[in-house]
Amino acid sequence: MPKRILALCILAAPAALLAYDTSITVEARATIVPFAHLQELQAMDFGAIVPAPAPAPGTGATPQLAALRPYSARNLTGTALRPGPGGNAGSSAHFRFTGPANQGFRVRAIPPFRVTNLTNPTHSMVVVVDDMRAAGTGNDVNLGSNIPNTNGLREFQLGSSLAVAPGQAFGVYSGRYTVTVDYD
Repeated sequence: MPKRILALCILAAPAALLAYDTSITVEARATIVPFAHLQELQAMDFGAIVPAPAPAPGTGATPQLAALRPYSARNLTGTALRPGPGGNAGSSAHFRFTGPANQGFRVRAIPPFRVTNLTNPTHSMVVVVDDMRAAGTGNDVNLGSNIPNTNGLREFQLGSSLAVAPGQAFGVYSGRYTVTVDYD
């Protein structure tokens, strides 16, 4: 009996030595894209504005709009608003986006925000950012529209409106907003 077991072990051993294997060398990839950067070149500034006089009690009045259009002068709508002293006519917000060349980008919609009187925070006004223009296009576009960026550097300005109520409290107003750029 021991001879048979020994013979079986000798016969089984060569089969284990006949095992096959195969292998392949493959490539792994990663794409590193340039870091995107957004820089404010000019702050949104509605300038000095003289509001309409406060209405008589109980009569009500509609706020007038001070509008900043991209690449153009401030517009004071209605007959009630006048430019303030000192020649500060304001300026629209101006930004530079640096990112991957030959890839478009989009500026996300910016929700309305408040600017608050720095000396009397109970007074505020609402700012609405409603359009933009990329440098060199000559056309305003809606926020969220794709903007070509062939060389990786593109400037744009935002159009916005400030609702100024008749009798608005005097003072310097300030507020914060966020500009977010999505790129391909």
